[in-house]
Amino acid sequence: MRRGVVLLDVLVAALILAIGLAVTMSLASQSLIGQGVSERRITASWLADGLLSMVLAEGPERYSLRQPAEGRFDAPFTDYDFHVNIRAQGDWAPFEVTATVSWMERGGPMNVQVQTLVAPRQGDEDDWNNWRPQEPLDREARSWDEDEEEAAPGAGGG
Repeated sequence: MRRGVVLLDVLVAALILAIGLAVTMSLASQSLIGQGVSERRITASWLADGLLSMVLAEGPERYSLRQPAEGRFDAPFTDYDFHVNIRAQGDWAPFEVTATVSWMERGGPMNVQVQTLVAPRQGDEDDWNNWRPQEPLDREARSWDEDEEEAAPGAGGG
């Protein structure tokens, strides 16, 4: 009788250990899948940010003429497709720029969409001096010293 109880205890302990290992392995598997999805989402966000940076660097009007609005990224990012939508909002108003990066996951298509406003370039593109502000910036007038603030009348108690 005692041997049967010990055998039953060993079987129950083995069953509990097996269930614990199965749950642990399942959680580890789900964690690795989640990490892969997160890595692809971060990569897509990085690629979308790169697209917006290109629009900013070239200017919205020029980017539309020189670069494709949609397509597939070059290696090693050939799993990702992109679409750039640049919408003018009127004269001298900022352009609304939307970059969408999409890819396929096990559960279906996924995408990251980033949107920003980009001001139009002003001046003649061939004349770099013409891109400067019409009035020089007075950085001194835009800042103040703590010493001047303390010396101002009415500042401090006395």
